[in-house]
Amino acid sequence: MFAGLSGNIEVVELLLHYGARINDVNSIGRTASQMAAFVDLCNKYFTPHLTHEPLSLKLHLLACCIRRAGEYYDKEPKITDIQDRASSPLKQLIRKFLVGTEPYGLPLGQEQFLRQSLTSFPHHQSTLWRHIVQQISPLDLGRMPTALSVLTKTINGTIIYNARPLELCATCGDGPELGKPGTLKACQQCKITSYCSVSCQRLHWFTHKKFCSVIKSISSNYVEKPVVKQ
Repeated sequence: MFAGLSGNIEVVELLLHYGARINDVNSIGRTASQMAAFVDLCNKYFTPHLTHEPLSLKLHLLACCIRRAGEYYDKEPKITDIQDRASSPLKQLIRKFLVGTEPYGLPLGQEQFLRQSLTSFPHHQSTLWRHIVQQISPLDLGRMPTALSVLTKTINGTIIYNARPLELCATCGDGPELGKPGTLKACQQCKITSYCSVSCQRLHWFTHKKFCSVIKSISSNYVEKPVVKQ
């Protein structure tokens, strides 16, 4: 009884090993384990529940994506064309996410969706969530860094913290930096926007073609000029 109350786990194990009776009760009708639990000593020897904040936030974002896809699929008219049926039924939704905005063609729909998803995260006491919100809140729509780049760096940790957003696919946001096999291929015109596959490039072309020349002109301004020695 007193070994349990004192929290001496070695003595308790020794007594149990030599056949101590676990069902005996004291004057108030409580066993040793009940008394130890009552004084909150047993909890010290159980692994505490630790919340995995990055995983929790990642699963919340995935749930928001699935919920949004389900809502779109239920509301939009069903595809009847045989050729379109072979493609993704959510292609138009993806295009809405990818529509670029001024001045650099960054995806406005994706930005708005991610910000709305963050506000619906139920655990506002999360340190990670507060850190992300503080980083994204002052950012202007259509400018770098985007909500996706902030989320990618924060959730995945410091391993890819210095990775440039342009090293990821402009359509799906995946790439070698996140463990996807293969290499990214840059747009032949601007040499900046990169894609992980031909299908991603084709899907993104409808909006990228409007900003390709703008991105090219901006990137040319950052080309380092050779230093002329005097």
